[in-house]
Amino acid sequence: MNRFLNIGYAIEIMNGRLSGSSKDVENGNAQNKTFVKKISGKGMLSSVSAKWNMKYFMETVDGLKQSKKVMKVGENGNKSRIVCDPDPANFANDDIFGFMMAIKKQVIDKEDYESLDESLKALYKEKGKGKNIKYEKIGSGTMKRKSRFQMSPVISVGEEKVNTEWCVSKDEEGKNLPLNIETYSGVSYGIANFDINNVGKFFITDEDIEFRDYSEASAKSLNVKDLDKEEKFKRINSTLRALEYLSIKGNQNNYLTDTKPRFVILAEYSWGNNVFQGLMNKDGIDIEMLQETLERNEEFRKSDIWIGVDRFNSEKYNKIKEELENEFNESEYIHITNVHNAFKNYSNYLKDTL
Repeated sequence: MNRFLNIGYAIEIMNGRLSGSSKDVENGNAQNKTFVKKISGKGMLSSVSAKWNMKYFMETVDGLKQSKKVMKVGENGNKSRIVCDPDPANFANDDIFGFMMAIKKQVIDKEDYESLDESLKALYKEKGKGKNIKYEKIGSGTMKRKSRFQMSPVISVGEEKVNTEWCVSKDEEGKNLPLNIETYSGVSYGIANFDINNVGKFFITDEDIEFRDYSEASAKSLNVKDLDKEEKFKRINSTLRALEYLSIKGNQNNYLTDTKPRFVILAEYSWGNNVFQGLMNKDGIDIEMLQETLERNEEFRKSDIWIGVDRFNSEKYNKIKEELENEFNESEYIHITNVHNAFKNYSNYLKDTL
């Protein structure tokens, strides 16, 4: 049975700038201006930025191992290429968020080889003798893993537009330089899909096909096996905790922003696109849209539905919890609580059903 956890969530930004942009991709030629990512004049947080911060949480808070960038020797002998050696069985970020790596006959010197983790050293074989010893990567071709956790950008749903603030910086001589900075505010909404069944499962083949995690030689040298239920749950639970406590590190010096979700809805489905897209708007939650999407996708629902709502700074969004309780108070499978308990209760269900 397929298990896709569908997630919808909202954050509230008082005044921030979560993902930066550049003048090269903006309409206009302003020289002394720093931009934010936006769609149709509304601020957005890119999924790339959100995932980076989730990985940081998973490593620094929950202690899950993350793959590291290593220096490679280019064809001209210069150490100019920085790449990762993907190993999803060993590294949670490769397993959860996927990767793509085109592997050629890579050769590194002894110094670079000695700097690798023991698990990565197993991917290389020794060549040459004496001072000419080199280490060659086993296998070639493209290794590619589809992300088990997929996210949309988080986009403002209110009427607020991107603001421009005036500030001053200094040049090398200490002179004042006027500068414009873009910021935005309001409630933003995003969705995510989590392929529960395929976390911790690895595809091993020497065929150069669209998706594969390891070559036969690499899998043998690393002793690759599918993860047991305990380790699989640990990785899934850490990913969800990273979303619950989402903390975006960029642009926080002058625009310190709480980016934890204030609203979340979670449920497992066996088929289809994310059923919770577009639920939030400028007035709050679209109850009619939620009713419609639940009815339309009922045959594919595989779990209860957990909805968490915390207090917003904007009063109009504080009607959400009451509206949901009035609409679904007689439902046996829709549970309305706060954000923390919504994540916690789903994790308890997951642990019992993996």
